[in-house]
Amino acid sequence: IPYNQRKFLVFDSELKVLPNSFKVLSINNCPTDLQFTEGHPIEKQIYICHPHNTKFYLPIDDYQLELFYDEIKELCVLLQGLGARRVEIRDTRESEEQSQQKRSLEAKAGGEYKGYGANVGGSLGYENEEYLKVRKELCRIQEFSMSSTMPCVPEGLVWYNHRADWQRIANQRLNGQNSHHDYLSSLKSSMVTDMEKKTLEADFNILVAKGNASADIQKDKLFKENINAAWELFVDYYPLEA
Repeated sequence: IPYNQRKFLVFDSELKVLPNSFKVLSINNCPTDLQFTEGHPIEKQIYICHPHNTKFYLPIDDYQLELFYDEIKELCVLLQGLGARRVEIRDTRESEEQSQQKRSLEAKAGGEYKGYGANVGGSLGYENEEYLKVRKELCRIQEFSMSSTMPCVPEGLVWYNHRADWQRIANQRLNGQNSHHDYLSSLKSSMVTDMEKKTLEADFNILVAKGNASADIQKDKLFKENINAAWELFVDYYPLEA
């Protein structure tokens, strides 16, 4: 089945009318070559195909953060291969929150202060469990030992050939760069276009109208805003031998 016809999967044995925008499967008839995250697949769940591993599917709930986390783990492997001595990732929201709290204290008598935990303009608030998990894993300092093979681009990378910015980082390092500073955004991990959202929503509404959509497939999870989380990257490399 072509990728564009199976980008979205639904496991639901009760659907009587099959929509055009996603492939419907039964748990009992799931192809054995498809791969899922731990504990999946499950009934009444919508999945989205990994953009560069077309046999791997992620639950559509918070898939964007899962992909972003997958990317950054691989980026760290790349940086280690390039000879990174120290890699630090910071959550830019933490520094912004601290600044807002400071301004709030300074202007305390000026009126009500709205905490940073609220969602503003579709961005992600601190209450999101998946976001907190990713932040806990990513926001840390990693230190690596010097390798005799550095600098090199490790083999077997999934994302590298699709990321021009990573290739630019590698070229800069191979040309003698000793440090790197950058910003990372989870918006780059979004895979659902506005047109696809409209098509999915239209099919979903048709299923609901005909009584074929399960109540367990939640519309708000399917059509929620893209997550805009920003992170700051600091890299120090070992010096290259002359």
